[in-house]
Amino acid sequence: TPCSEAPCTNGGTCHVIGRTYQCACPARYTGANCEIDSDPCGSRPCPLGIQCIPFYNEYLCKCPNGFTGKRCEIRGFDVEDACAAEPCGEHGTCIPIPRQHAHNLGYICNCTHGFSGKTCDDTAPSFMARFSLIELIIALAILVLIIAVIFAIIMVCRCLKLKR
Repeated sequence: TPCSEAPCTNGGTCHVIGRTYQCACPARYTGANCEIDSDPCGSRPCPLGIQCIPFYNEYLCKCPNGFTGKRCEIRGFDVEDACAAEPCGEHGTCIPIPRQHAHNLGYICNCTHGFSGKTCDDTAPSFMARFSLIELIIALAILVLIIAVIFAIIMVCRCLKLKR
């Protein structure tokens, strides 16, 4: 059965629907397989007094200076070095992370709504920008066709009423 491989994560319940399945997700979780945590800070994963920041279906603990790691468990990291230059600008919050690789900048930016990119300087695309010109033309043509069909049906109904 489709549920035999346990596709539902985070405590989701699998229901067989024909040849496929659907997951019933517990509170906080969404997505086809309950893989998206809508409130990653809901379980209070950070130590007491440390701010939890939701970040791309995960969380980050805003560690005090001198600490880093998933839950601020690693000592000896200087927050000031990573975020001193305010690399995220006015549209994001700089969050220091450990430098584990040479290409790692030592921080990530948590961008405010409408902005994206490594330094929150890219504007998120608008709804209309997500579609190509041909897709918009096709959608408009279909809409005009539907309106024309509805108008034709109304006119036929009126003509039939008048003949009675």
